[in-house]
Amino acid sequence: MKNLISVILAIVIGGSIFLQNPAQAAVSDPAVYTTLKNRRASLSTKEYDLMRGRDTLLRIQDDLNRHNENNQHNNRLDQLKKELDVNYFDLQKVRLDLRDVERALV
Repeated sequence: MKNLISVILAIVIGGSIFLQNPAQAAVSDPAVYTTLKNRRASLSTKEYDLMRGRDTLLRIQDDLNRHNENNQHNNRLDQLKKELDVNYFDLQKVRLDLRDVERALV
């Protein structure tokens, strides 16, 4: 009977160790938690700035498309398309980094 209780206790303790999220141990440290919060705030600000920049580029692109009767703005439109592509990839990278930080904070 005593052996059975010991085995059950070992299984429960072992299971709880394997189920514990390793990030929780790191976040319990206040310095790590503060660093992660600061990183999240920085990434959120960067995401906001990239989204505003993207909106500006899209607005400029729409204005040029409306006034491009003689194809006089084609070079600028190509340049804007490249800028939008770079902006899109930067935004995706920031969003993935932000997701990783938020997962670490959970």
